[in-house]
Amino acid sequence: MPETLRSVNRILTECICIRKSETLGILADGPHRSLATVFYNAAVNHCKDIRLTVLETLPADRERTLAALVGHFQDCDALLLLTERSFSHLPSRRKLSRAGLRIASLPGITEESLKRTFHGPLPALSELTRKLADILTIASNGSLTTDSGTDLSFTVKNRKGYADIGVIRNPGEFTNLPAGEAAAAPAARSAEGKLVLDGSFPRIGILHNPVTVTVKEGRAVRIAGGSEAVRIRKMLTGCGREARIIAEIGIGTNPKAKFTGLTLEDEKVFGSVHIGFGNNLSFGGKNAADCHYDAVLLNPTLILDGKVILKHGVFRV
Repeated sequence: MPETLRSVNRILTECICIRKSETLGILADGPHRSLATVFYNAAVNHCKDIRLTVLETLPADRERTLAALVGHFQDCDALLLLTERSFSHLPSRRKLSRAGLRIASLPGITEESLKRTFHGPLPALSELTRKLADILTIASNGSLTTDSGTDLSFTVKNRKGYADIGVIRNPGEFTNLPAGEAAAAPAARSAEGKLVLDGSFPRIGILHNPVTVTVKEGRAVRIAGGSEAVRIRKMLTGCGREARIIAEIGIGTNPKAKFTGLTLEDEKVFGSVHIGFGNNLSFGGKNAADCHYDAVLLNPTLILDGKVILKHGVFRV
């Protein structure tokens, strides 16, 4: 518990930068009740007021759930989301951000991940992540390959790179914790080729057999493989046709993140790349799908405008 408490205090003071004069909101589900209690007890020493809401069972319709709580949280200064499923890409989360809340989402967070990724300084995280976001902003054309068979081309021209360094000081800022990624939404209909998913996928965890995704005009038109491919198809189908849009190209920059099957941490692994499917409104895209799923790829080679950014998972910038 002492290590957990140190990480919690670091999140409160260094990540969401809570102040003595502020009100903190905490939304948790049943599996995260005990962790939410740790945050609550620690926050007593750092802010004026705390609003803790625990939903023992998180309803399937997360948007309706959060929308019903907007009035409860909208005059808070900061909000922590400690839930198994992510609220990051929901309209009501964006509404709360527009209202000025600083929001940190920790979907599926475990104490092990919390202790590991928030222990000690991360001197390279901020500088590298911002540098990669700038490269994505300037770049036009990209390619992504892996030894497993991924061979994807895409365009990020006129797209703004997004740097998630895990620090939210200003009204309306948002982060996923643990942080450490640079990302951009590829131009609509620009992604072409093949993805071989060989890392992990949300709600599945580590992929034990490769899943091959054929991409045409920015959309996954075929998903082939074993039982895990069937599960991915069902997950995307459940969110409607727009869930198959290639929504994000993300680069992991957190040297303390480990590949464990927890998407929240896997996508931040130093030198990894993840491909998002579905909603990309948070990245400057226009696809308002009802879901966002990140597939993590291992040992990627990423090239932007002829410049090698990653080679077999090793940074070249």
